[in-house]
Amino acid sequence: MASVSARARPEQTIIEARLRRRLVPLAIVWGATTTVLVAFVLVMGVPLGTDAWFYQYTLWSLEHGNFVCAYPPKIGLGGPSVAVPSTFIAPLYPLLAGAVAWLVRLGSSHPFPTLGAMGRGCRDAMTAMWHWERRAHVQRETVMLSFVGWFMLVAGVVSHGVRFGKSLWRSEVASAGLVVTSLAVASTLIQYSHPQDLVATGLVWLAVAVFLRERWVMAGILLGLAASSNQVALLAGLVLVVLAERGPRWRLAGAMLATLVVVYGPLLLAGGTRSYGDILAGSGFNNSLGGTVVWELGMSVPLKYVMSRVLPLGAAVLTAWWSRRRHVEPPHDIEVIVLVTVGLCWRLVFEANLWGYYYVPVFVGLVILDRRIGHVRAGTVAWSLSQLVLYDYLPIGHEAVPALLRHWPLFLGQLGAAAIVTSMAIVAIRHRRDRGPWLAALAIYAFAYLLGPHLWHETVNNWPVWVHQLILVPWALGLALSGRHASTGFPCLEPTPPISDRSMPEWEPG
Repeated sequence: MASVSARARPEQTIIEARLRRRLVPLAIVWGATTTVLVAFVLVMGVPLGTDAWFYQYTLWSLEHGNFVCAYPPKIGLGGPSVAVPSTFIAPLYPLLAGAVAWLVRLGSSHPFPTLGAMGRGCRDAMTAMWHWERRAHVQRETVMLSFVGWFMLVAGVVSHGVRFGKSLWRSEVASAGLVVTSLAVASTLIQYSHPQDLVATGLVWLAVAVFLRERWVMAGILLGLAASSNQVALLAGLVLVVLAERGPRWRLAGAMLATLVVVYGPLLLAGGTRSYGDILAGSGFNNSLGGTVVWELGMSVPLKYVMSRVLPLGAAVLTAWWSRRRHVEPPHDIEVIVLVTVGLCWRLVFEANLWGYYYVPVFVGLVILDRRIGHVRAGTVAWSLSQLVLYDYLPIGHEAVPALLRHWPLFLGQLGAAAIVTSMAIVAIRHRRDRGPWLAALAIYAFAYLLGPHLWHETVNNWPVWVHQLILVPWALGLALSGRHASTGFPCLEPTPPISDRSMPEWEPG
């Protein structure tokens, strides 16, 4: 196989000139999108920060330079049970947000507990920090720091230019609208507070963009940082390592491992053996929801988690190796994006838990794939809207009105999404184009509204998790793989040749 790095350099100058032309629409569109999102959060009194306790103690400790008790023992603190985290997250986001909190002097009105006040072995650390927060009232501000993840996610998306689109404005507006209305993305900021997933996703796709520019060390550093935020980034890292040639491969892998050592090392040394499990595993082995296909197989919990963590890594490596062996030419840019997206999909296939925000890396991969193709495909939009109805659908019955009053923004979005799906299905039938994705989405909406589990029994509020999985995951895999070739179901451009085979006129700006 020819080297991935065997590409002509003059085209890179043309690409960079084209990227400079994108700065104005990029800044205006994504700036307006961010403003609308922040305004919505402030007006609605969100984010709720349901899972913020998974990182708040770590963030507060790192803000005040206390590395020793950044991962304290999970011991009851005499307060609400929700304040005792069942797990902690990987260290990168607490480090980033802790630095921001230090700059803005978050909670400086009250003295932070000393190391002595946190007890021997940090046994009283959570109690001391919880009482400090009760006096300083910084929980809401701490949760608002999760927008660090949003900016990282935007950086990952826009690092992949619109390669074939005729209108940069239209392409940026379509991408921004799709991202900001995604249930997967919104749930990380509004419902559950999982900014670490946004940070990891943004860094993964930044690493892919840098990889395509043949900057192997920087790509490895970004992948190491991504894995330090959420270990799901290892799937993308292994795919890129397999796709690279021998020389770049060692530089990429070495930079990734060195970055992991730099980020994890100080915390492991300061925290001691009691903190190794929480620091290294993060929230990856949290037994929370279950209900997926792997979960329903009836295996023991340790075996389920081995399957959900080891098998995706093996499947991602095999997929990249098979593609590398099958093609003699260097992989196209689009093919690299497809293989990374498929590698990330393997986590969803073997996952034991499957919350809505687990789809974020795959969703962003589909958006980036559409940007490189030149237009947002109907299947991507329909898939994203189908997530909304499968995870949070309109209630029917005697509890409909109270639920509507409590969660009216969600239901307004639901009604708007239902109107879009219905109207686009009618248009697709009339024009005989994109009928597959829109009719599939319409059928999903109809089943969710008319045959929802809440009609079977009033105590059942959601579809079984394996139903979401069997609908959304194969669909996502199909969208990723269909981006490689033109098809009637998901129309796109023909595959492009490697950069080294492209002529200069094809890359002229405008």
